[in-house]
Amino acid sequence: VVSSAAAFSSSSSSNSAFLMTTQTKSSTSLAAASMDTNNNDKPIFDPLNLYGKNSLERKSGRIRGLEPQLKVIKPVLDPLNLYSNKAEVDVDVDMSDSLPFLPRPASLTGELVGDVGFDPFNYADTDSKLAWQREAELKHSRIAMLAVIGWPLSELSINHWRKCFIWTIVHF
Repeated sequence: VVSSAAAFSSSSSSNSAFLMTTQTKSSTSLAAASMDTNNNDKPIFDPLNLYGKNSLERKSGRIRGLEPQLKVIKPVLDPLNLYSNKAEVDVDVDMSDSLPFLPRPASLTGELVGDVGFDPFNYADTDSKLAWQREAELKHSRIAMLAVIGWPLSELSINHWRKCFIWTIVHF
């Protein structure tokens, strides 16, 4: 075991041999690590953009984003006939009756009463969500019908309840 003072002094011959073997081991491990990184095709995720533009990893294409690459193919719609080249425009898209600049949602087929294709935020993009939205609409409409009757009745009967309350306070 070499003492800390001897490890940092340059006069000791055993110390210089120790330092030389340490340097050789570290350079060998560094070379092995660099060979591993060259042969390894694992993607590197760099959300903070820490790798430079000229780094070996960026040039080799190993740096990836955290989100997967999406290939979204949207039809080119032209409801106002702005495109001069009609080859780019998809003419087979069924447009909404209520919003003619948007395509008709897939679940709104026109079979339901009052269905004119109005779903701009795409809440009912599947049939199950459409059924849930219809059920919620029925529940809310029934509550609104009860409120329409309940509010005027409570306003008309407030004098009766006020008289009962005053009688209770006076007699007890």
